[in-house]
Order: sequence, then C-alpha cells, then structure tokens
Amino acid sequence: MQNSKKIIRRLLNLSQLIIDEFEVLADLSYLDKEETSQFDDHIHDVKGYLDSEKVVLNNISLNNLIDLFNELQEYDDHSDAYDRCYIIVDDKLNSLLDKDEDISDEEKKRIFEAEDTEANYQEEDDDDIDSEEDDQEEDKNFLNKYYFDEEENEDNAPYVIRNMATIVIKKMLKRIYDTMADNKKDNKYKKRLIKHFKKYKYVYFGLDNQLENLGVSYRFNVDKIPNPYPFDFDTSRIFHNQCVTLLDKLYADKDIDYSLDSMENMLFDMMLLEEYLNCINDESIAKLTELTDELEIKYGHNYFGNIGKQKVLAKKN
Repeated sequence: MQNSKKIIRRLLNLSQLIIDEFEVLADLSYLDKEETSQFDDHIHDVKGYLDSEKVVLNNISLNNLIDLFNELQEYDDHSDAYDRCYIIVDDKLNSLLDKDEDISDEEKKRIFEAEDTEANYQEEDDDDIDSEEDDQEEDKNFLNKYYFDEEENEDNAPYVIRNMATIVIKKMLKRIYDTMADNKKDNKYKKRLIKHFKKYKYVYFGLDNQLENLGVSYRFNVDKIPNPYPFDFDTSRIFHNQCVTLLDKLYADKDIDYSLDSMENMLFDMMLLEEYLNCINDESIAKLTELTDELEIKYGHNYFGNIGKQKVLAKKN
C-alpha cells in the first residue's frame, strides 16, 4: 500500500491530539470553565481532529485498509494513542466488511485472526509475556462457559453497550448526590466525588468514536444528551454477557482503592450491572449465580464482588 507508513503516522498523531484535547477539556470542566471561549476553542480543535480522522479513513479502499490494519500492529507501543487508533481502524474495517456482500464470514475471520498470529510470533521468545498471555487465555476460557451466543443480534452489541452507558452516566451524578454521608469526613469525600464527576464524565465520552462525536455535539454536557430510544430487538443475551464481564471485573479488583477515579469507575460499573440485571431472565440469573460462586473460589471474597453477587441474588428472589 502506497504511503501506508505516512497514513499510519497521521492516524496515530491524530489519536494523540484527540486524547490531549480530551484531557484539556476535562481540566476546564473541572475548573467550571465550560462557558468560556477557551472551552469553545478546544471543542473546535477536537472536532477538527475528529473530522480529519474521518477524511483519512474514508479515502482508503477496503483492500488498502486491510493492509493498513495489519501493518498498524507493528506500531504497537502500548500507548493510549495506539490503542485508540487500533479501535478506530478496526471499527472502520468492520463497517466496510459488513457492507461488502462478496466477502464471506470465513474471509472476515481470517483477516482479524492475523493480529493474533503476528502477536504470537513477535512474543514467542518472551517467557514472561507468554506466561501472562497464558493466564489471560485461561481467564477467557474460564468465562466462556457463562457467555451466551448473541446470535443474530451480535452486531448490535456496541450500540446496546453505548446506550446503556449513556443511561448510567445520566443517572450517575444524582446517585452520588443521593448517597448518604454519615459524618464530616464522608460528606467531604462525597463533595469531592461530585466535583470530580465533571472530569470523570470524559471517561464515558472516550469509550468509543461515536461517543467522542456525541460529546462534541453536546459540548460534553451530560444533561443535554438525549435519552436513548428503547431497543426494538431482543437484548437479553447481550445484557447477560455484559453481566458476566462486569461481575468478573468486580471480583478481579480485590483491593479497595479510594481514589476518586477508581471509586467513580467502580460506581459506573456497578450501576451498569444494575441496569443490565433489570432486563434478564431466570435462566440468566441462575447462570450468573453459579458464576459468582465460581468467581469467589477463583478470586476470593472481596467487597465489590460481594456487592455484585448480592445484586444478582436480589433478582433471584
């Protein structure tokens, strides 16, 4: 592919610029400067970078994008900019493949398996990395028996996850306000959480490219984001699988970290779990109950995992 290195460097640079702008905007929000010309300028800048990224990707043919996707993996420096760039290219490639009726499911699978083959080849001599990957593969296999096949609605999963995250972020500040504070120390910590939410909301806006653009459109004002429409397809299997992922995450986080970022991350995940549990069936509850028992054996008893388990058991009764 001609100029592939130049295009990759351009995409990586844009990713870093977008991440940098989000950090600046988060700081300005924290300082109550959302109604300033400075805030407007940075919204304008991040919109320009997002638009430039779209132009670059929209001008690459499918075959060239496949080549670029494979070559991009050589630039993996474990940075946030690379991770974001990889996701953006991956999403664009998936979108084009879905529209191309001439490409079979087997060919699509072969394209995305190239990443794993390349990664294994590059790291085959590193015992520590191999050991870590083995542990991750073991964890994945451990959870596989609890996941449901999402069947024909699998392609809707990103849309569902995005909308459920929107529901939670719009409720989250009120949840913090409504949390009881029994003493001066707790009340002071609660006030810090409320103020920090002005910065934390950018974690939500950075979850994927569509939410990045949504943030720009609504000036990163959570209250102005429209409520998602009700789903017009069966979401039960997607909801169940998200519960599996969240419960594993809650149990895996053994240590209680009282930093503002960690506590709001944990609250966000717990609220997501609550929302997903509201719309699953008895079969899911039974399977999730079994999962929590096995997670306790694997990770041991811990505070947040137990809260998650109690929420599952509450749905059982």
